[in-house]
Formats: sequence, structure tokens, C-alpha cells
Amino acid sequence: MLVNLIEVKTTEKEALKDLLTKIPLLSKVTQFNKRVNDINLRYIEYKILKYKINSYENGFLRSDYRIVVLNTYTGHIKFVDEVPITVKKYIARDCVQKSKLNEYILKNKLKNQIERHCKKYENEKLILDEVVSIYKPFWTCKYNGRKIFLDA
Repeated sequence: MLVNLIEVKTTEKEALKDLLTKIPLLSKVTQFNKRVNDINLRYIEYKILKYKINSYENGFLRSDYRIVVLNTYTGHIKFVDEVPITVKKYIARDCVQKSKLNEYILKNKLKNQIERHCKKYENEKLILDEVVSIYKPFWTCKYNGRKIFLDA
């Protein structure tokens, strides 16, 4: 499928090396012969939501934008100033990591976060202007029975 995605910046070897440097030495000694298994490149879907804020100042209509980045896998929300740079590429459908949360929970979580963040915009009107999906690459691996995600 053809999608917008953030480019992969690290190779598999660099990601593995980075993971091994993060594991403490004592943990390596006590967990004798534990190895990193099943290294894969996965893509997590992020939704870019562009909100338009209309407000009246001195009788004039003023418009401003707020950009929200929503991680559909964990439900984490981040407010950013500009949209990340993406590239159009083909990826396999089985490389896309499925969301842990259903869509109803994501919508409620997003609504609560925006209301909490935008309390200063009480008198203004928030309008959802644009929704774009992008995919961010992650290296996933299994270490000691746990799934670990590393930025790619």
C-alpha cells in the first residue's frame, strides 16, 4: 500500500547496537545467554489533526492553527508547531503495527486532552480542519520475553 511515512534513519545493525548499549551490564550477567530475537521493521500509524481556532479580536475574525499528533498504537497525544516531513513509499500491510486501543477510546482520549490543553480558548471556536495519516518506522525485537520498540 502507498503511504506517507517518515524515512528510516537507522539500519538494523545500528538499532541492535543501540539496544545492547542500553541494557545494563549487571542485567547481562544475571540473564545468562539472553539474546535479542525476532528483529523486524514495523510501522505505527500516526494521525495528524489540524484544528482551526477562530476568535474575534477588536471586532475582527482571527484564525490560528493547532496541530495535534496522535499515536494510534498507544493513544499518546503531542502538540506540535509543524507537520513532520514525509515521503510516499510502498509498504506491506503486515508491517503495520495494529492499534492496542479501539477507535472509541482514542476519540474520547483525544477529546479530553484537547479540552484540557485548550482551556484558554474557551471563547473561541475549535474546528477540525484536516486529518492526515502518516506512518513512523520502528525496529521491534524481543528481549527476555518482552517486545521492545526502537526508533528507526
